[in-house]
Amino acid sequence: MTSDNFLPGTVVMLHSFLQHHKQFRGDICIIHDGLSLQSQAILEDNFQSLKFLTASSRLTEKLDALVAAQPKIASRRARFLSIEMFALSGYDKLLFCDSDMLFRGSVADLFAQQAELICCGDGAHYHGNARDPETFLEVSPETSCDALEQTFNAGFMLFDASLCNAENYAALIDMISPERWQKIQTGHTDQMLYNVHFAGRQKLASPAYNYLLAYSDAIIQKSGAKLSEALVLHYNGPVKPWSPGAILENFQDRPMLIQSVQIWNKAFTDFLSQAHLREEFLDKARPDKDIDA
Repeated sequence: MTSDNFLPGTVVMLHSFLQHHKQFRGDICIIHDGLSLQSQAILEDNFQSLKFLTASSRLTEKLDALVAAQPKIASRRARFLSIEMFALSGYDKLLFCDSDMLFRGSVADLFAQQAELICCGDGAHYHGNARDPETFLEVSPETSCDALEQTFNAGFMLFDASLCNAENYAALIDMISPERWQKIQTGHTDQMLYNVHFAGRQKLASPAYNYLLAYSDAIIQKSGAKLSEALVLHYNGPVKPWSPGAILENFQDRPMLIQSVQIWNKAFTDFLSQAHLREEFLDKARPDKDIDA
């Protein structure tokens, strides 16, 4: 899922994935809301088997109603578009990846596992907490028998095709309501929906498959997994490696940020050295552009 502002992240994610999965012959489905023709052309010039997907009228109407009732959600509206993957058909497995990711190794072994949904923990999980199903706030696992445990981050999810069906698609869209979001007290969107809807059906993999850099300290404390062991780096949170301003504001408080940005920049340079470039892409990669959080 991407936007014009996230194009640098998207090309690095896709390029690094393909670098570590030479035998990949699947489709690359790009879910977007208003991705410019120039950005689409850049992606088409550099990657094969692309399919561009936009929100259905059914999902659009639900989001219109939600944003009208909760205007503060407008800036996060596009995050709900990941739901469109459940309308896909003809695949055995679907791997969903956020655009702010970088692959440093193969994840092919996950495809051989027999599980409906393989994903990795979220911040609450690495903090040793559960989540309240209504507010989605972190709570102690002993707080309530209804608390969501083994909660997961929605940036990296491997779905079996059996979950991508009309029933789940409709159920997830129906969960988007102003009434529900009156109770939500975090900034989560689609991640909350998936944790509630698929509760108990997920299989958590090692954090190495979705190394949440914003929670690196908690990951190391809980699992011992170090940055050097990460197969997939996830630049979650507001600090993106293609956003110099945000990096300068945060690097003193997050020492690992410097190393992780250096890794991303190397991958970006590797893409540029092989890419079919257009002036539009070079323009979008310049640091004076506004970047989504």
